[in-house]
Amino acid sequence: IKNYYEGENFHSYLLNAFQERKSKNPRFSIRSFARLLEVDQSLLSKVLKGQRGLSPETTKKCLLILNADEESVNKLVEKSSKRIKFDKLNDDIFETISDWEYFAVLELFTLKDFVGTERNIATKLSLSPMRAKEVVERLLRLNLVSRDNGVYHLTSGNTSWAPTGNTTEAKKKLQRQLMEKSLNSLEEDPYEIRDHSSVTLAIKKSELPSFKKTLKDVRKQLTEMFQKPGDFDEVYQLNISLFPLTK
Repeated sequence: IKNYYEGENFHSYLLNAFQERKSKNPRFSIRSFARLLEVDQSLLSKVLKGQRGLSPETTKKCLLILNADEESVNKLVEKSSKRIKFDKLNDDIFETISDWEYFAVLELFTLKDFVGTERNIATKLSLSPMRAKEVVERLLRLNLVSRDNGVYHLTSGNTSWAPTGNTTEAKKKLQRQLMEKSLNSLEEDPYEIRDHSSVTLAIKKSELPSFKKTLKDVRKQLTEMFQKPGDFDEVYQLNISLFPLTK
């Protein structure tokens, strides 16, 4: 089992450990892995899908069973106990997945009891079968998901991607698509399952950078508040307007 590398989290370490064993023994199953790690099989299944986390104590126990070195144990346990962090996509990767479907598909994998087949993805997001296949195949090539017997799984425990840097055409395209989705929701979805609101206010132009930073902090706080590992059942989009992407 390889040791910790910069940027790795416990979820990816565990998934790699499982895949390494399965490559050597095709009959090695999640049940076998759960027995090895001395954890509940259903819980481990959710952990491998990125739907649940483990306590720092259980995380450490699993790492020791997998013979991780002391530095790996300390760093991965520390990471697993920290508040949620955003993975950063570089602009080159973002260019290739700058349509709304890619981010929505990544979030689907965190839903309770969701099985990541192309058919289920197409149904849940109202996509054509061809489009669903195109999206997951590209995510697979970018190593953002893995595939096992026709079922896709996350390879990262956190799918709240936060591309950084200056505005690009790809980023503007994504925002235009999301605004169109928001308008469609405004017309088609009942008020009970969405929120479209606004406020008009006077501000000092010199305080605009501070205002934008506060908005960024609010988005992060909302993410941390509502994206704790648990039984998710829908995927929503927050543009300050809040609306469902899943049907």
